[in-house]
Amino acid sequence: MSLHILRRMGAVLWVASALFAQPGPAGHWEGVLQMENREVGLSLDLNRNAKSEWIASMGVPAQNVTGLVVKDLAVNGNSVKFMAVELQMAKLDLTLAEGKLAGTISNAQGSLPIEFKRTGEAKIELPAARPKFP
Repeated sequence: MSLHILRRMGAVLWVASALFAQPGPAGHWEGVLQMENREVGLSLDLNRNAKSEWIASMGVPAQNVTGLVVKDLAVNGNSVKFMAVELQMAKLDLTLAEGKLAGTISNAQGSLPIEFKRTGEAKIELPAARPKFP
């Protein structure tokens, strides 16, 4: 009888931890960058690969551009930092709080605030691997 009770308690604890766990930065994120007198919509996809390593790609939805290269990705708890190669090597420094990834995007010209909202599951598009030559 006690084994039955232990199993039930374990199941209850597992369900409770799943319900109350704060989701990490994995997902499909969309944000708007205010540049001078225009807005540029950006997307960010973050997830872990089969080796549990963080991977990411970006896009510009209004231009149907996806698979932009993310370099030097570092995810540490709620902190996400990386370089957006095709966006003039811009560096993004983001923090996950209250369901949003917010922070700054910066390059040689300066720094601007940016905020992303999660809109679904990650849709990462990585560049094709280059063939290795002997």
